[in-house]
Amino acid sequence: MPSRHVHSRRGGWWLMQAAALLALAGCASNPIQQIKDSLPDLPFGGSARVSSQMPGIAPPPLGPGGKALVSEAFIEQFFQKRVVSGEELLFELITIRQTAGKLKSGAGLMELLGTQEAAARPGSANNMQAVAAGLQGAAISAALSTLESQLDKMIKSSGSAQELDEYLGALLEAKQALAEEKIELPSSSGLDAKQKRRLVTMAAMLVAMRLSNKQLDQARKDFAGIEDDYLKLIERREQAASLLYELLQQGPAAAKASQAAGFSRADQDFLAQRRGNLSLKEFSNDMGVQNLALRLLRQRDPALYADYRSGVDRSSKRTQAYVRSMVGGAAFSSLVSGFGRQLLRLYKDKKNEEMLAALPLVLAYGNEVKRGLGLSWDVTAQGIFPDLGKAARPARFRLSQGEQTLELGSAAEVMAELDKGEAGGLLREALFRDHALGLIYRVYLCDRAEAGRMLDRTMPAERRDPVARAYFNQPELQGFSFAASFSGRPDNARELELGDRLLRRDHRRLTDDGGNALSQIQRSVSERSRELSNDQLLRLIFANREGSAMRASLDLGRSSLRAVPSMQAVYAYEAQVDGCLSLVSPVAGDDAPSTPPPAPKPRDKVEQGRQDNKAGGKTQLGAKPASGAPAKASRTGS
Repeated sequence: MPSRHVHSRRGGWWLMQAAALLALAGCASNPIQQIKDSLPDLPFGGSARVSSQMPGIAPPPLGPGGKALVSEAFIEQFFQKRVVSGEELLFELITIRQTAGKLKSGAGLMELLGTQEAAARPGSANNMQAVAAGLQGAAISAALSTLESQLDKMIKSSGSAQELDEYLGALLEAKQALAEEKIELPSSSGLDAKQKRRLVTMAAMLVAMRLSNKQLDQARKDFAGIEDDYLKLIERREQAASLLYELLQQGPAAAKASQAAGFSRADQDFLAQRRGNLSLKEFSNDMGVQNLALRLLRQRDPALYADYRSGVDRSSKRTQAYVRSMVGGAAFSSLVSGFGRQLLRLYKDKKNEEMLAALPLVLAYGNEVKRGLGLSWDVTAQGIFPDLGKAARPARFRLSQGEQTLELGSAAEVMAELDKGEAGGLLREALFRDHALGLIYRVYLCDRAEAGRMLDRTMPAERRDPVARAYFNQPELQGFSFAASFSGRPDNARELELGDRLLRRDHRRLTDDGGNALSQIQRSVSERSRELSNDQLLRLIFANREGSAMRASLDLGRSSLRAVPSMQAVYAYEAQVDGCLSLVSPVAGDDAPSTPPPAPKPRDKVEQGRQDNKAGGKTQLGAKPASGAPAKASRTGS
């Protein structure tokens, strides 16, 4: 029978855990470590803490196909050492990465965690044990409830399996960070081999979460100051437009300079109209004018233009790195959420030795989830930088309706104004078209992930999943994302051609989809188009390539919507140019009908073969396919 001394030490451990729960909820002022230090040598499950000075644990041997051969004796080493590093847990991190791709069905998490037996903890023999058991149950319940509430706050959107794989791959390549990341395992007393392996998996997942949170924190720090970079670029654009304005005052000299810069007759008419209707300040703040002015700047001062381009490239790369980190972090958060939900299913309303042993890890898991909430950023729902630059330049859009011109700060304001007349309906009609390329399809041709994010934002997950299950005939499918599907590796031919089938024509009135899924998707996007973010509405403006829209505007009946130079506008414009490898501004040069943007490159040989068979050896326009990759168009207007 255990001694009174052992009971008191266990009671002290539970007081420590209660303090940890209060700290997790923000109710304790002293750090958890101080509590631990005040109660030295408190064993858990009857075992004393083992020193971490033991030799490092070597990786397990590899079997056929490179799969780690993990034995019970190998796992036991971790509980003997107790304090282990992320480097020693690398084998399990690799397993998590390999299994993460099965999350669409939920099978992957079951492989990682297995099932939990509802073995009851033995009854207590005296009052002290009964009190301890009550405290234990309360602590477990509080820990799981806290974890559940934190999971409810997590980002709901998920990235693609490819984005998740790349994100985890980057974490696992940080060898020094893995070696420096330490984690303490509980005692293995009373646990079987499967339970021990599950705790090691939890420890490995905690290491990944810590590394992810550090990476997201660093990404935010690296992104700090980007506002100043973009404001400098906008100032350069305005200076170039001011020089163009002065040049246009010079009569014959202006015509000669326009010809030298390669301005078409349509370009010259556009500039004359803008100069006649706008003041110098308004003229310099017109994005279409700025694009033409930069073309003139490249011809007249190549060095200054090259300096501007260098600034654009530097800012774009910093922004893209930030977006990759946040998108990867969002994909990882779906794994963290799914893993946490599985833990809740395993441990909730059960009392056994494993749950008691796992409690410190569950507490730490909740802590890292809470920390990640403050670092994650959902670019689909919130945009890349919705508020940056807004204090200095609050307007994002300029809407002209007859003699009235409004400067509006958000896409929501724009859509509300458009819906006061026919323009709102015209915009929704243009999203999907039968006899021309719809606006979203144009975005898709140049940036599949961004087109997918538009659909994700305008079709909630609770409507998205049932439609996806019906379309793919996969009843177990969950967490479907258009952005993930469009940009990731397709699971089957039906997913491979989803983007093309969905966006290439208008399914809202008449569809060739027997299950009516494509029609439901398009109708949801149309109905909820008011929810498009600033970034997404700007993409639609720059993706449009018809008429005066080539000058960074979108004509909708008697209304004209233009982008105001801002951080969002400059980045969206440059991203669209890079994605299309062609120009999306007035520098094309003539009035001839614009040709469609180039079709996206096949993601793999399967898609290439499908396209070749479908086209019969020709492109969609009837010409023979090029023998090599298309050359990148020069940046004459960006």
